[in-house]
Amino acid sequence: MPPMPARRPRSRTRRLGWIAVAALLAALAAPFPAAPAAAGGFDPIGRFPVTEGSGVVASRRYPGVVWAHLDSGNPSVLYALRVRDGALVDLTPGVRFRKIQVRGARNVDWEDIAIDGRGLWIADLGNNACRRSNLAILRLPEPDPYRADAVTVAASYPVRWPDAPSGCTGHNAEALFLLDGNPYVVSKTTTAAVYRLPTFRTSSANTLRKIVTLAAPGGGFSDPPTAADVSAGRLVLATAFSRLYVYEAADASLHGDALVRSLVARPPRWSAPYRRDGRNEKVEGAAFLGGGHDLLLLSEYRSIYNFPAGFYKG
Repeated sequence: MPPMPARRPRSRTRRLGWIAVAALLAALAAPFPAAPAAAGGFDPIGRFPVTEGSGVVASRRYPGVVWAHLDSGNPSVLYALRVRDGALVDLTPGVRFRKIQVRGARNVDWEDIAIDGRGLWIADLGNNACRRSNLAILRLPEPDPYRADAVTVAASYPVRWPDAPSGCTGHNAEALFLLDGNPYVVSKTTTAAVYRLPTFRTSSANTLRKIVTLAAPGGGFSDPPTAADVSAGRLVLATAFSRLYVYEAADASLHGDALVRSLVARPPRWSAPYRRDGRNEKVEGAAFLGGGHDLLLLSEYRSIYNFPAGFYKG
C-alpha cells in the first residue's frame, strides 16, 4: 500500500480568518444596548418607590448619588439613589432607595431641588390654587446618603413674587437651579421667565427679582416648565407632558445673571420627546449627571429615565 501523502499544515492566515468569523458571530449574538425608538424616548431605567416624585439633583460630593423628593402633602423626606453608567444601581448592597428625614420644614408643595457648595435647596413654591401666602425656598446641608437618618433645615427664606397676577398671591413655579450660590426660579407660566432670590431674610419676605423672559422654541413650549437644572453652559427645562428643552449659553465663561441671560436669550438649541408614544409622563424632575450633560428625569408616575446627551442632540 503506497504511503499516505503528508498532511499540509493549516496556514496562519486561514486560522485567523476562522477566528474573525467566530468573533463576528459572537458579536451578533450579544444583546444590543438600549436605544431610543424612532419616535424618540427610552424605556425607564427604574421605578421610584412611590408616586409623585417631584425634584431630582445630582450630588457633587458623592459620585453617582442623586437626591429626590416628593410633591405636595407628602412626608418631608429626601430619597438617595445611585446611577452608574446610565443604570440605576443599589446605593448599598440590597438597598436601592434610602429615605432621610428632613426636620424643620413641612412639605407644603415641594417642587424642585438644586445643589451648590453649601448644600441642597428646595423650592417650596407650588401654588396651583394661586392662594398660598407661605411660599419659601429652603436651604439644608447635604446629608451623608449612606449613613444619615435625618437632616435639619438650616434656613427658610419666605418668597414673594414681584408681578403676581391680579387676585393671586404669586405665580406657580416648579423649576429651580443654582448658579454661583444664588437660587433661580423658572415660572410655570405660558411665557416662562427666570427670577433670582436677591436677598436671604428669614423673618420677612424676599421679593424675587425678574432676570429675563425665556426665548421660547418655535411654536412655543408644549406646556409650561416643571423642572430645571444647569451644568457646564447648558440649561435643561423639562415639561410635564412629553418634551425636554436644552439651552446653550453663547458665552459659558459668564457668571450669575449674565450667564442666565446668555443661556436663554436664544431659543433652545435642542428639543426632544422623552416618551416613545408621546403620551403625558408627568415629568417633574430633571438633573444633569456628574457635572456633564447626560440627563436624569423623574416622573410623578414613578418612571426614572436616563438620557445621554447624544439623545437630545440627535
